[in-house]
Amino acid sequence: MSDSILVRVTLGSYDFAHPSEKHTQVYVQIPEVARVSYMLPSSRYDGLAGRSWPEVLDLAHEHYAQGWIVSDPTSESARAAVHEWLRDATNRDEMQAAYEADQARQNPVVRTLQARVAELEKANAGLDDLRIRAFDKNETLRGQITELRSRLSAAPSQLTAEQRAALAGHLADAKPARDGLIADMARAIHDRREHDHPQWEDLYCLNLVSWMGERMGPVLRRLLNTEARVAELEAKLAEFERPADEDPIAYALTEQAGGGYPPALPWARLMDADDLAEFLAEVEHAIATPGAAPAEALAAVEKACGTWQVIAEAQHAHNTAPGPGAEMGGSR
Repeated sequence: MSDSILVRVTLGSYDFAHPSEKHTQVYVQIPEVARVSYMLPSSRYDGLAGRSWPEVLDLAHEHYAQGWIVSDPTSESARAAVHEWLRDATNRDEMQAAYEADQARQNPVVRTLQARVAELEKANAGLDDLRIRAFDKNETLRGQITELRSRLSAAPSQLTAEQRAALAGHLADAKPARDGLIADMARAIHDRREHDHPQWEDLYCLNLVSWMGERMGPVLRRLLNTEARVAELEAKLAEFERPADEDPIAYALTEQAGGGYPPALPWARLMDADDLAEFLAEVEHAIATPGAAPAEALAAVEKACGTWQVIAEAQHAHNTAPGPGAEMGGSR
């Protein structure tokens, strides 16, 4: 048996012995309950075709309760099971919901809206995943920021912007020292410190100092570049830091969500102010109609949208159509 509740009302010939005679058939299937048909006079079709499924079955049961129909025991038992099932308010609501969903599937406007809802739900699921990844990434960044802040706090004081500018002016076009020169400088410092210093003039130290002094320009240039890089990284670090009480998800969503979803009713923008006001009033009336069921309100809104879309697009086409002289160049 199908896993969905279904009721169908049809008008046709179901008697092979009398093919010209028509009857109204009410077919119902309820998972785990029964699947059965009701045969009613053809005159009952118009009164049943537009009703909700619970109402259709109420009328069918009422007709059969009058004892006008002779039926087999199996079918009678199935109809009794359906009748008993429908007496439960929860089951009745479930059948009503199935009826409304079935009506929606048969409406092209609703099918379009349902497809759009499915797209939005899929997009929302992607956003949920994005929120989780953004939160995890934010926690990782917070840990890295804390570590960097700790390292910066322990580092020696940096040069000010004015000091870096003055140093750059003194160094002129000196190129930054290569790794090999830095290693040689470190070795020279070690040798100067560790060698045996004579009591007389220390020519070895003087030579090392002279050698290092001649090469100090590239070393200072490398130091200056490093200081500038540290300042740049600190600026970027400040951009990534967020107050502890702010939601980090908003930043990722703002950057990746782009321009958001497209307009749901783009054709409404084609209407002038008077038509737009009248359209909105009609939609408001459809929603606020006293006693209207949700499905009825939705149907009224869809009808209003369909009607006004045709009007808006037709009026726009008329307003933008080329004039009588367009094919001749528009002038004489």
